[in-house]
Amino acid sequence: MTDRSLHAINHSLGEEGVNKEDLPTLRAQSYCKEMRDHAAITGLLNDSPVFACGEQLLGAGNLNKATGGQIPLRFPRPLGVDPPPTQGHLDGLGSGLNGSSKGSYRRGFTALAVILLNDLHGPNCGNFTAWPKSHTFFESHFKT
Repeated sequence: MTDRSLHAINHSLGEEGVNKEDLPTLRAQSYCKEMRDHAAITGLLNDSPVFACGEQLLGAGNLNKATGGQIPLRFPRPLGVDPPPTQGHLDGLGSGLNGSSKGSYRRGFTALAVILLNDLHGPNCGNFTAWPKSHTFFESHFKT
């Protein structure tokens, strides 16, 4: 499944390419937009043990099959240039580049499954960062 997904993504990059002016939006949303709902991407959740794990957490029948996936590619920095400090964001909060107007909040997000397609050999290699208990920081905002 990983090889199939990587093949589809690499084919998309080779055929569609990436417009340099679109990079800020692609970084905030997704690369390879024509692949987001392809079975090679959605199958990583729907056709793998990841779906059963999600149902164990949320209860049988409480998890919908994925109809699309985000392809958040992370490319290396120029040689000799250190990466910027890690910054967080709140899923569903509009940035103006992520498809929602800046400051707006879109409800309907329950969980995120991160499925890595490559080995990560060190920090700043596309690693996903979770900030334990960060939800408590936003608790009063959500209550409002």
